[in-house]
This record gives sequence, C-alpha cells and structure tokens, in this order.
Amino acid sequence: MELNIERLKPPYFPFSDEPAPKILFVQHYNMLCDPRTLEWERAISSVVDENTTVFDLGAGTGILSMIAAKKAKKVISVELDPHLARFAEYTINRNGFSDKIKLICCDARQACMNEKADVLICEMLDTGLIKEPIVPVLNEIRQNLIHDKTTIIPGKVMTKAVLSHTDFNFCGLEIPLPHFETEEVRKTTELFSEPILYHEISLYQDNPLKVDAQISIPVVKPGTANSVKIITETELLPGIICPPSMWFNPPLVLPIEPVKVDAGDVLKLHISYHLGEGLRTLDYEVIA
Repeated sequence: MELNIERLKPPYFPFSDEPAPKILFVQHYNMLCDPRTLEWERAISSVVDENTTVFDLGAGTGILSMIAAKKAKKVISVELDPHLARFAEYTINRNGFSDKIKLICCDARQACMNEKADVLICEMLDTGLIKEPIVPVLNEIRQNLIHDKTTIIPGKVMTKAVLSHTDFNFCGLEIPLPHFETEEVRKTTELFSEPILYHEISLYQDNPLKVDAQISIPVVKPGTANSVKIITETELLPGIICPPSMWFNPPLVLPIEPVKVDAGDVLKLHISYHLGEGLRTLDYEVIA
C-alpha cells in the first residue's frame, strides 16, 4: 500500500495517542519533586481550617489530601487507579491521617458523596487541558459537589501560543516531531512573538468541551519559524499562578512548515481540539 505523505505533514498525531495518559508508578516521585507541589501546599493551606470538608478528585499518591488533612475537619479522596489508590491508602496510614481521610477508588463521576465540599481539589491538569479530563469531569459533577461558598483549586486555566523555532535536526536529518518540552529535551531556540492567549476558563462554571480558536500573532523579530509553542498557566487561587513546569504541564511544541518572518508581520493561528480527549483531536494551522 502506498503511503500518502500528505497525511504526515503537521499536524500528525497517530490514533494510538490516548487521553489522560497513565503516569507510571515510578514517575510519581519525579512529579512530587516539581516545585509546583509547594504552590499547591500554599494554596490549600491558605483556605483550609478545622471546619473544612475537602474533596480531592484524582488524588494520586494522596499528597494533596494529606496536605489538606493537616488542618481540615475531613477529606474525601477519590482515585481511579486501584494500584495507586492502594499505595495512597498506605501513605495516608503511614502519615497518620487514616482518621481524617476517606479514600474511594472509582471514577470521580461515579463517586457518591453525601455532602458538599468546602474546598474542592482537582489536579487533573496538563498542557492546554488536552489530555486530562478536568473540564468534562467538573462539568458533569460540579453542582452535586459544591455549595455557594466552595473554593475550587485550581480556579482558572489560561493557555497561550508563541511562534518559535525548534531544532529538529538529528544527525543531519530533519525530523519535525511534536513533543513536550521537558527537562531532557532541547528547548526552542528562538521566539518570534509574545505569548498570545487563546483559551481561558474558570473552573467555577461549566465550559465548552471543544476549543476552536483563531488568533493573530504579531511577529516581533525576523527569522524562520518552524513551530508553535503552547504554554499553559494555572491559577490555583487569586495571586497563586503556576507557570508551565516539567511534570504538571510542560510546554507543548507543535511543528509547522517553516516560514520566514519579519518584525511587523502578523500570522494567523487556527487551533482546535476536544478537552480531555487527547492530542489525536488536535488540529492546527499557521497562515502567513
């Protein structure tokens, strides 16, 4: 069968790319080491006291539940992965919080709560909210879990795009792969624009599940653009904003056909995807 190479030009995401990527057990330590863990601690500690009931959806190892339990009246922790939930139960017991934290192993959308949260924590986050299901989950269950004064952490997510140049050359060969800009990879070598906001949502309200944005990107310096870098910032609470980071949401670099640009040019970016359904739903185009 002859391969249609037109289909392999950007954007190209095989259907093997799945939503809500499973984090390997041995990677959870790496994730806990991310500096943003301390920002979560600061946010949770500032809104929880001895009268607070906390729900933690997607609890993972239980770190955020235990941070909340230091002050809270009680914490209800929900984790889908049975193996991770078992380990979370172990760490909860080991740290002396078994009397304060109730752990439920199920999909958060199927969890039955007999009360409402004073603080709702949901760390189902990734770049652009493309793969993690925080928006569909909260859309479906928010009204059953919160009251008028509930604090939701995080409260807001903002995603921006910046025109860039990335080194796709390997051994003299050009291989323009989309990738997350994590610690071990090459970083974008040039930025040709300021980051332009294209998606902003409040998690206190229901949100559309499809992003479909068209933005103008003013060019601020000359060169050859061959990528668009997607950057997500997360507002845990007003005044506590987390930038991209290696384990919570590293920048996502998307190859484009190389285009020469000059200061004063304005390019158009059209980008669309379904929140929580994975990169396979992502479509984008840059028009000079």
